[in-house]
Formats: sequence, C-alpha cells, structure tokens
Amino acid sequence: MRTGQRTTQTQHQGERHDINETDRSSVIRSDTSRLLDTACQVLVSPWGLLAFIALLAIGLYWPTLNNFYVSDDFVLLYYGMRATTQEVWQTFVPEFAGAPRGGFYRPLGLLLWKWGYLIGGGDPFVQHVFNIGLHAINSVLVFVVARRLGLTSLPAFCAAITFVLFPTHAEAVSWLSGRFDLLATLFALLALILWLRESIRSRCLAGMCLILSLTSKETALIFPGLLVLIIGLQFIAARQMSWAPARRIVYIVAPAVLIVGGYLALRFLVFGGLGGYVNQAGTSLVFTATSADLWQMLHAARIYLTLPLNWSRASAYAASFSWWLWIGAMAVAGLACVMFVAQCRQIHSLRTIISTQSIWALSGISLGWIALSLIPLLGPGDWATELLMGGRLMYLPSIGVCFLLAAWLFHIEIFVRRGVRFRRITVWRTLLLFCIWTISAGIVLAANQRWHEAGQQARGLLEQIKQQYPNVQPQTTFLLPPLPDNHEGAYVFRNGIEEAIRVTYDDDQLYAAPISAPPIILVRPDRVVPLQFEADKLRPAQNATAFEEVLRLRTQVPALRAVDFGSGFHAREQAGVRSWRWLGRQACLTLEFDHSETVDMHIRVWSAGPKRQLQIDYGEQRLKTLTVTAEEQEVTLPNISFGAGSHCLQFIADGAASPSNGAQSVDPREISVAVGDVRLSPAPRLAVAPTPQQPAASVFVNGVHLLGYDVLRAPGPLRSDQQIRVILYWYNTRVMSENLFAFVHLYATDGSLVAQADDPPSGSMTSTAEWQASTFYRGQFTITLPADLVPGMYELRVGLYDLVSQNRVAVTSGKESDQSVLLTKLPVRSRPDVQPWH
Repeated sequence: MRTGQRTTQTQHQGERHDINETDRSSVIRSDTSRLLDTACQVLVSPWGLLAFIALLAIGLYWPTLNNFYVSDDFVLLYYGMRATTQEVWQTFVPEFAGAPRGGFYRPLGLLLWKWGYLIGGGDPFVQHVFNIGLHAINSVLVFVVARRLGLTSLPAFCAAITFVLFPTHAEAVSWLSGRFDLLATLFALLALILWLRESIRSRCLAGMCLILSLTSKETALIFPGLLVLIIGLQFIAARQMSWAPARRIVYIVAPAVLIVGGYLALRFLVFGGLGGYVNQAGTSLVFTATSADLWQMLHAARIYLTLPLNWSRASAYAASFSWWLWIGAMAVAGLACVMFVAQCRQIHSLRTIISTQSIWALSGISLGWIALSLIPLLGPGDWATELLMGGRLMYLPSIGVCFLLAAWLFHIEIFVRRGVRFRRITVWRTLLLFCIWTISAGIVLAANQRWHEAGQQARGLLEQIKQQYPNVQPQTTFLLPPLPDNHEGAYVFRNGIEEAIRVTYDDDQLYAAPISAPPIILVRPDRVVPLQFEADKLRPAQNATAFEEVLRLRTQVPALRAVDFGSGFHAREQAGVRSWRWLGRQACLTLEFDHSETVDMHIRVWSAGPKRQLQIDYGEQRLKTLTVTAEEQEVTLPNISFGAGSHCLQFIADGAASPSNGAQSVDPREISVAVGDVRLSPAPRLAVAPTPQQPAASVFVNGVHLLGYDVLRAPGPLRSDQQIRVILYWYNTRVMSENLFAFVHLYATDGSLVAQADDPPSGSMTSTAEWQASTFYRGQFTITLPADLVPGMYELRVGLYDLVSQNRVAVTSGKESDQSVLLTKLPVRSRPDVQPWH
C-alpha cells in the first residue's frame, strides 16, 4: 500500500515538473520573440535605416583602406606635407589676377588634405577614412533629402541604397583625389536640407554650408537652380499658380543667389575671369562649347547615369568578374533586400502613400536635378565618353537618377489575372532591386579592385626606384621611361610622378622628367639618374639609347653646373614633348658655370591672355624685347658670354599676373606668360678665348689653329654601343673662302678606322666660308661606337679636309706628313655595365 502511494506521488511530481518546463520554454520563446520584434522595430525605424545605409557604404568601400596613392594623390599629399600655415591661408585669400587665366578655387579640400597629413602622416589610411566617411554621410543625406522631397521611408531607403551602390562612384571614393566631389556634395546636401526649413537659424546655417560647398568644388554653383526647381515644382504640384508663391520663391532663393554671385565675383578677382579650364587666350572653355559639344556630353552622361538599368554597359563591366566578386555583390544586395522586405512588413502594404508629392513633380525634380548637375561638366572642355569613364563627375548628378528610379519603382504596379479578378504582384520589386543592386555592387567591388591594383603598381615602381638608388643627392633628376598612365581606367601615374619621388625621398629638390621627351632642363646636369624598364621592372639604364639622352643633356654646355628657376617661375607643366614654366611679373633664371662660357639660348614663349611685352635682361644689358601672343614662338639669344659663377637672367612680363604662393601654385595655368623649352647650346662663334679641358697647340697650313678639345662621355672605360662627344675649339687667323670639313676618327691599334664623325668645324649651321679673321670658334661631334667593337686601346684623331677636293689639310705643328692630330687614347671594353649618374 505504501509502495503504491509513493509511486502515485512520484508520478504527480513528474507531471508538475513537465508543466514547469513547458511554462519556462514558453516564457523563453515569448521573451525571445519580443526581443526580436523590438530589434526589428529598431532596425526598420528611421534611425535604424540611417545606420544600415551608413554601415553598408562603409562596408562596401572598407577594402580601399589599404589602397596606395596614385596620380594626383601625390600632388595633394605633397601639398599637405609642405604647405605652411601662411600658404594654407593664402589658398583661401589668394592674390588677385590682372588678366584672365585658368585655375581652381578649392581651398577647403586642400585644407582637409593638410589635416589628413597632420593626423596620419604619409599613411594613406587616414585619407581613405575621410573619403569613406564622406561617402557614408552623403548616402545618409540622400535618404534625408528624399524624405524632405516627400518620399516615404521605403522609396527613400531604396534611393539611398542605390546611391551607396551606384556603379560610377568608385572613382570618387576609392581615388583620394575625388574627395573634392564628396566634400562639395556633402555641404550642398546639408545646405539643401537646412534651406527647406522655415527658421532663420536654419537658413543661416544653410548659407554657411553653401559657402563651404563652393570652396570645395565648383559644382555647388547649381544650388540656387536646385532651390528654384524644388520649390517651384512643389507650388505647381499644389496648384498654387499665383504671384504670392512666386514672391516666396524669390524670397527663399535670393540669399543663395547672393552667395553664389559673391563667389563668382571672387573668382573673377582671383583668376581675372571665370577660371577653371581655359584656352590659350584665357577664355573659359564653358563659353566655347557648341551645340555639338553639348550633345556629345549628354550622350556620354546618358551612358553612365543609366548604368543601374543599362544592362549592356553593365555586362561589359561584369565580363571580368571573379567568383568572389559575385558572391560579395550578392551578399551586399541580399542584405539591402532583407532590409527592404523588413520595411515592407513594417508598413504592411505597398499600397500606402509613397510620397506626398505627385509622381510628375518628383520626376520633374529628379530630371531637373540631373540636368542642372551636368552644367558644371561644360568646364573641362572634353566631353568624350572617356572623360566620364571613372564617374567622379557623375557623383552629384547620380542623386537625381536615384530619386527618379525610386519614385517610379513604387509608382508602377504589376497585376496578374486570376479568373475574373486581377491580383497585385509585389515580389517583383524585391527581385528587380536584387538584380540592380547585385550588378551595381559587383561593378563597385571590381572598380575598387582596379584602384587597389593601380596603387600597388605605383607603390611597386617607387619601391623599385628607391631600391636601385637608396640615397640620392639634392637636385638630382630622374630620367624615367613612359610609366603606366592607368590600370583598366584607374589612374597610376597620369600626373604627380615628380611629387611622388619627392615624397618617397622626403626631398623637395628632386626632379623627374621623361627620358623620351626632349628637350629637358636639368637643374644639375651632373646629377642625373636614368632608368628603363627591364622585364617589367625599373632598372638603371644600360643601353646606349638611354645613355645617349643623358649624355646629350649633360654635355650640351660642358661648363654649365646648374639651372635654377626662381620663385617668379611656377611649377613645371609637362604637355607632350613640351615643358612649360609659368612666369609672374618678374622672375630670375639663374645659371651657374664652372668656367667662362659663351652660349646660345633658345626659348619658347606664348601668352595665355592678350599680347604682352616680354623683356629679357642680363645685368645692365637688354638681351631681347619681344611681343608674346597666343601663338608659340621660339626666341634665340645668341652669343651670351658668362664668367665662372652664378648669373641671373631677368624675365619681365608687362601686364602679367603676380605669382601667388601656396596651393594655387600647383595650378600651372594661373598666370599669363608661359616660358618653355629653355635650352642652352655652345655658341659656334666665341667672343673671348675659350678654356678647353685639354689644351692643344696644333696649327694647320691654312692658318686654322686647334686650341684644344673636350671629350664628353660616361665615366670609366668605353664600351661597345656607347656614344662619345668631342668639342673642338678653333682660332681662325685669316678671311677664309674655302669650305672645310672636320673629321673625328677612332682608330684601332692596327690602324683600322672603327668609327668617325664629319661636320663643319663649328657645327652644321656655320660654314668656314663665313669665318672671320682673328675669331674663336668651336664645334661638337658625336661618335657612336660599333656594337662589335673588341676590347682594347683606341686612338682619337681629328683633322680638316676640303669638301670639294676631298684633300686633307696638313698639320704644321708636328711632322710635315701629318694630316691629323692625335687627341687622346681611350680604353674600350665590350661588356655593358651601369654607371650611376650622381
């Protein structure tokens, strides 16, 4: 009996235990459900949507934090490193121009580069954090602006996500130099949000944001047009067609017009005109656009603005996608679609009001936004599709595309017939958005990868240069082969190679020039580093072709030690084979010589503005006065005699703009007179007795004296396939009527001729028939050694012969039978080697 009672009690206890476990599980499930519901409520709330938009933008571009600098980044980094506080201030308050010239007024963007360098030094990580952060904030602001325009949270969310994933934004975000577009868009959107509020305080803050946007980039000029467009279409949609709304529009827009007008007035004072890109006459390219140019620009913009729905263009990008890019793109799009579905469940039905504006008003605002944002694109003057390939110029116009896509996506409904009724289909929006966002995210990820690889190329090339030459002396010039311009559309070294080398060595006195684009001005002809590509690696130049350029530049004027362009000359601009320096009102070109020298100076000049008078003085002597026009002209200043030491040639331009300091000097078109291709060559006729490196006392029977010679070549023994240059110095004692030629021969030990050069004794431009009595002359000769030259000692001889009879002129200073003069003996070896040119 007791046993049965214990068994019954045990069973009851077990039942009570099961009930307790069930209740506890129910409570846990209930708490979990409430927690998930709360989390979902927070996630799909306005703040949750904003956080998701920002995090998605950051996550999409997070890999770019490891990207290196490329192209113009080095120019801006160099400014951030070297600009003083005064120079930063002068970017905001530059000197005024006296004549129209080109230039850009973007001081806020330059200031941000300075801050980035102060925070992170030369590490690009901090600079990329700025770019990604700006893009994330802009994406959030697109959502806020969409709400201000009347869209509800769901279509505004779609517009913002489309902006985050817009395929052409990779250049603006991944390329650090695209920050100007990000910054201008940021403050323009903030100004728009604040301006649409009614309070005076908000309008004042909006005005400040507009000023900051204008000082970031010129694209903010369209802001008053955006205000008129948005407010006007809202009044039209509300059918308030009367004078009162028109007066209200004027009242609202007038402060923005005044701010933009003041900005334009400042540009006219700074640049003497609108500035920006100009032609040689100083006219802004905005005013030279034709209807054909405008149509070409619109066609190019159409291709990229419609990229989210332009499947043919998208497929061209997607053709090279790797599998991980597709997986990443689908993951990004999937996250966005999950948020989209969660928001749909939050509003329970898509039939709710999607906007307080009509679809036509929204379409008008979107299309007007696109049209107005394209107006600043007239400035570059090149409206080809390639200009818009990267897409940083499409950053602001793309916002209108996102608004238009979101508005129509929710306005269109698709029905399917079910018997006698029609049933609305809603899932098609999610599928369409998934396709659009997947392709867009894939294109962005692929573009980010290209910019990463471009940065790796730039880093690798600089590391190769640093490895080959760990230490270089100041004022060394790097002669470089053509470096990669871009990597599949991502810039590598389109610009900024000189600044990149200066940053790499932390030396402001280093220079870079293309080895294949003469003429090149060498600051120190005795400090030249030539490089060439060998198996896709930069190596010291070893072949004769590369060394020939170095020799030609180095030995053009043997006595020349240095050429220094003073502060009156601005930064060099390389345009094809031309190298320009822009002149202020007055500048000094300093030449330093080892010994007395007489040279001919050749200069190319032109004016970006009207005709100007340019005078060139040397001490108290007026060398040249000329009129400079928009047409290039070459000026020759013959027979200028310099003594040993430094000498200043004064360039004075009448009416040219004064040079300005700071970041404005980065722009090579900021002043109106261009001086380029300054070349010095030994003058054939010398005013004073020369001082050759190797004196000689040889006299020919016709009264011509060989006073001496210079042998110019690479250091060390000669090698096959190399060049040597010989400068001969002559003194003529009588008026000469015959036409003589000089020969420079290289003989082997067995007496065989292995190389030679023949020319008039004073160069190809002067005949001995024009020689005057009691006058000094000189000539330059180049000998190329044959490739099959065997090692050994060789004799270098020189002589004269009559061009008509081909008879040699005898030498009287030695044996009567001598018909040539032995200059020197040279050792030759066949194996090429590399000699550093420091």
